[in-house]
Amino acid sequence: MCHHVGKWHLGMSNWGVIPKGRGFDTSLVCFEGAEDHMIQRSCNDPMCLAPITDASSGMCPSTNANGSCPYDLWHDDAPATELAGRRFSGYLFNDQAVANVMGHDTSNASAPLFMYLAPQSSHSPLQAPQEFVERYPADWYLDRRLYAAMCSVWDEVLGNVTSGQGHVGHLARGLQRRQRRPRVLVD
Repeated sequence: MCHHVGKWHLGMSNWGVIPKGRGFDTSLVCFEGAEDHMIQRSCNDPMCLAPITDASSGMCPSTNANGSCPYDLWHDDAPATELAGRRFSGYLFNDQAVANVMGHDTSNASAPLFMYLAPQSSHSPLQAPQEFVERYPADWYLDRRLYAAMCSVWDEVLGNVTSGQGHVGHLARGLQRRQRRPRVLVD
């Protein structure tokens, strides 16, 4: 099986350039850059201080049936309406990546698993779940705390994916050769 999880900046203009069109069996992706991590919508400013949530702003490239801007989260070859806007994107990508690893059939050694994992956790806008922000000193500048928290989300995702080593031994051995063991950066 071949999976893609995370950001995809290799095209979205037609079905042939999205992950399914490029040969991935499954995908959970965001296409745009700098989408709001909390609600998975594009932003109308470089800092993503104002996500585009309604078509009346004039910034929305298209509208959905209820007149709001669409989410920028796709599952395989359709909008991920059941997931979008419900959780922090790092959590969504984590869940999908872990499910891909844990769902892999290890009884067939000739059926390899390939997963391209590209979380957008360390890209603007500066947003992270509060539990990650609180790991860092309150006297740090807020943007520094937020960016450190965003990187910790990515570190945790990688740790969760690699912790499936008991289930998928050959995958974990391959990852361990190339990656250091994830660790908590600040207690």
